Amino acid sequence: MKKKLSLRQRAERLLSKTHEKLKQVSLLDHRGLINELHTHQLELEMQVEELAESQANLHLSLEKYARLYDFAPCGYVTLDPKRNILEANLMAAALLGVARNCLISENIVTFIDPEDQGKAQAHYMRARKSKVKQVSELKVHNHHRFLQFETIVDDLELTQYQTILIDITERKLAEKKLENSLLEKEMLIREINHRSRNNMQVISSMVKMMSRNSGEARFTELTQDLGNRIFAMSLVHDQILESKDLSQIDTGYYVDSLARNILRAYGVDNGRIELNVNTCGISLDV
Repeated sequence: MKKKLSLRQRAERLLSKTHEKLKQVSLLDHRGLINELHTHQLELEMQVEELAESQANLHLSLEKYARLYDFAPCGYVTLDPKRNILEANLMAAALLGVARNCLISENIVTFIDPEDQGKAQAHYMRARKSKVKQVSELKVHNHHRFLQFETIVDDLELTQYQTILIDITERKLAEKKLENSLLEKEMLIREINHRSRNNMQVISSMVKMMSRNSGEARFTELTQDLGNRIFAMSLVHDQILESKDLSQIDTGYYVDSLARNILRAYGVDNGRIELNVNTCGISLDV
């Protein structure tokens, strides 16, 4: 109270001094002072108008960016250090399958499928440590939807995460469909190779039987050569069945097996000839 009275007393003293000075001012000076006050008043009014116009423009800009934020084609969420949602746009709510007002203060990891929650935790830990954008593909809990999470730590608010949510469900379903299709084709190719190999073994056995029953040397030579050709073709099918990659065969194993079969077919003594095969790991396309 004493302080307020002291201030009032000081103001009254200043005002009394001002009155004393005004008494000494001439009429001409009074008019100049009034004109100056009018000028300052006009300047203030113009500044108020400019401020009001700037405020209106700022309000329109904020509304425009708010609409862009809310109706963006991907989801935007802002998280605190514990991954609780501070802000979210409409698309984020739609992708997570929850009303926007129900998202605020909820931990975003709770919306992730239990199988992917560990990946989600690791995703945000990497973003915190690296300070660079981290990208992960996660499945939403109770919704057959896959989202791509792109997260950075806010440069201005280092305690906040900024995450973009992109719906990749169609892509993941297409990948799964393609994977199943490739698996079916692989099984079909293996079945065809298996049957072809069995057929060649039957033909090879028949050729050998004909060779043994024939007394002619020329016929025996021809059937032996035919048997070797059949073995070379069946060896390719063996390689395909044993290989993980159906489009290529290991030349080392193929050439070694083929050469040893030729030596056996012609009765070559293994003690006299040493077989060394070096193909430098080259594979051949089927």
